[in-house]
Amino acid sequence: MNNLKIHPTYKNYGYNIESNEVVHIPTNKCVQQKPDSSGYSHLSIRHEETRKGIMMHRFVWEYCNDISYEIDHMDKNKLNNRSINLSCITMQDNRKYRDHTRIIEIARNAHSLKRFIKAINIDTGYS
Repeated sequence: MNNLKIHPTYKNYGYNIESNEVVHIPTNKCVQQKPDSSGYSHLSIRHEETRKGIMMHRFVWEYCNDISYEIDHMDKNKLNNRSINLSCITMQDNRKYRDHTRIIEIARNAHSLKRFIKAINIDTGYS
């Protein structure tokens, strides 16, 4: 555990850059990371006498940079929480990327839905 350093906000927790693990310092045990339905890894930690859920990539970014902002996975792999893969972006830029991604998905789906749209009768709404 030589590479373990204390998190700037969550003083009972450290992060090991080499193993990509969060450690609860008083017990010297690794904190389990759990991916959610959207693909992001989450941690459940104790902070100020309460249990708190925090996203792994946010924990790593704050640890490495001592700041809290919107964090982006540069390779778009939500489970790759290595510090080299995380970048700090504004909320506005993050939303722009998200909107751009949705437009691409809509365009892809529109092509396959085109044949169904043509088959619907405008007056009745049925084919």
